[in-house]
Amino acid sequence: MTDKAKKEDIISSYWVERVVIITENYEITGNIYMPKSTKKSRLLSELLNGNRKFIAVKDCIMQTKMAGSMEPEYLDFLEINISSIILIKPYIGES
Repeated sequence: MTDKAKKEDIISSYWVERVVIITENYEITGNIYMPKSTKKSRLLSELLNGNRKFIAVKDCIMQTKMAGSMEPEYLDFLEINISSIILIKPYIGES
């Protein structure tokens, strides 16, 4: 099996969901991954109610919510402490 085929096999065994995560200071839009052993309709519930302390977010845009804020920051990878999350929802599209 080639490296590309291995990577595609690994990716196909996960659900990918683009989400918006709100914390006290940031709004983050990015992709989260969960094993397909979880029902897609329960993805966010499983993520937040599991035994994890952090959520890995890929291909994300992080915007501070402070007045006079900086430009959005584009990150390949970010880990967010679950206890800091105020709201998480599926990304619908441009606001």
